[in-house]
Amino acid sequence: MAVESDSKWFGNQIWPAAKVNTNLIERDPIGVGRKDSCGCQFQGSVECIQFHVAQKRAKLKLELGDAFYMWNLHKTGEDVRRLWTEHEEKKFKDVVKANPLSHETCFWEQIFKSFPTKSREDLVSYYFNVFLLQRRGYQDRDTPNDINSDDDEAEYRPLKNSFGHNTDNPRTTLLSPKKPKTKGR
Repeated sequence: MAVESDSKWFGNQIWPAAKVNTNLIERDPIGVGRKDSCGCQFQGSVECIQFHVAQKRAKLKLELGDAFYMWNLHKTGEDVRRLWTEHEEKKFKDVVKANPLSHETCFWEQIFKSFPTKSREDLVSYYFNVFLLQRRGYQDRDTPNDINSDDDEAEYRPLKNSFGHNTDNPRTTLLSPKKPKTKGR
């Protein structure tokens, strides 16, 4: 018995788009690897990393076009944080802190009650895209010799740059690092 293909299972092609402007796509050299130095004044700082992540994200958005939004990539990473106020972020942290796992309480119940105007999707997205990543980032930077990814109750302080000073604006997502001026740039 011959099996017939049913085109309804193939879906619709979203990417690559039928009309692709190849002039907009900048290819990274293959086989060269990642450069170890970026030219940022404070390489490896929070600002440096945020800058380069935002750069790659903008490139991806340009290359994917509408597919970037169709695949909900605009609802991931640091972009999620832009939808929250400082007050909401503090409230979220306070609720999680007040309901530690060691007390066998479920902080999600309190989170849902504390944010009645936010959807479950928004709350879960914030938790995984912002809250947990900030906590991990803090552990990686400030306690590199004592990292415990299972420790959901670890405290963390405001972001710090490579010299231990608080950043000017920890809510700023896209920070352009100060690069030394070089010829040809």
